[in-house]
Amino acid sequence: MANLVTETQKLSNLIPESELDLIKSLPQSIQDQVVPSPDLSKSAGTPTQLNLTQIQQLVPNDSGLQSLSSKSIISGSFNFIIGTPNPDFLVGSNNNDLILGRGGNDIIVALGGNDLVFGEGGNDIVLAGSGNDFVSGGSGNDFVFGGSGNDILDGGSGNDSLFGGTGKNDFIGSSGNDVLNGEEGNDTVDYTGLGRAITLLPTGIVNKSGLGKDELIRVETIIGDAGQANTIDASSAGSGASVNVNLQQNSLQINVVNGPVLNRTVQNFVNVKGAGRNDTIIGDNNSNQLTGGAGSDEITGAGGNDTIVGVDPNSKQPGVNEIDVLTGGAGADKFVIGDSNNPYYVGGGGFLGLNDYALLKDFQSGTDKIQL
Repeated sequence: MANLVTETQKLSNLIPESELDLIKSLPQSIQDQVVPSPDLSKSAGTPTQLNLTQIQQLVPNDSGLQSLSSKSIISGSFNFIIGTPNPDFLVGSNNNDLILGRGGNDIIVALGGNDLVFGEGGNDIVLAGSGNDFVSGGSGNDFVFGGSGNDILDGGSGNDSLFGGTGKNDFIGSSGNDVLNGEEGNDTVDYTGLGRAITLLPTGIVNKSGLGKDELIRVETIIGDAGQANTIDASSAGSGASVNVNLQQNSLQINVVNGPVLNRTVQNFVNVKGAGRNDTIIGDNNSNQLTGGAGSDEITGAGGNDTIVGVDPNSKQPGVNEIDVLTGGAGADKFVIGDSNNPYYVGGGGFLGLNDYALLKDFQSGTDKIQL
């Protein structure tokens, strides 16, 4: 046996140089680990016709398979490549492969075709190759590299690192502290199957309600579970940024002073906390909790029974030197302009308080409420 880099280089006639470079980009401790020699004997075989139900029976405990029924129809002929409970080095073919790593810390190189790869147990390294592939790392701390196709990548449990490659990829949000790097293409992370509320921060961190934190890099679309109180929280951005959020249009724009403008698509989010500058926040037909934070904000609830706060309630002088424009829209809305600790918009300068106030544009007596 030799180390990972040496053994992978034996496949240089099969693996593109770009994928060999991915192996060399791994942490040195992983590059130096002892691995078995590549097993090419399992790459050939008679393809077997399979549908999604049969595949789910082969890998009954893989939660990532649940996402396949909604994202794609998996059926066709596959070569079977099956590992052992020990560390394996499995190499696919240029046809459609079904690769099962089983246990052990496996190295899996899928090559061409539209492949289904399941690392299962162990800390696995998977190179999806070309084609539109589905890869599930399973349990363990896995490294998964997509290729040139439009891949579906699921790290499974554990602290995983997933790289999308050049295609339009879908990441499946799962438990653990994961790094999801879309690289090139327009990529999506979908937390629908997580069963927990998520909080999206302006730095690209996603808190998963006790199931870990993800770091999103070059991921353009974030989908939360529609049954959860998912939140966009830009409050940590401070006075150097503002946000434009429209939940009806599933849009998020982050504006940084002297920095780039970031545009993201956000689906199934219901609550928003603004940044430190002048934010524009529009809700949807759900009952939203919309908080502007510092700065002079424009907040519109749209439909639903919304709670609208123009200020940062945790600041020392909430609302001072702010002019917030608050619109409830349809529904029975609550406008919060004070709490048990502080009245808001009090203590600033200016003649007759004209530098700090909230303008309620559509308060409906008997329907809406004002909290003082």
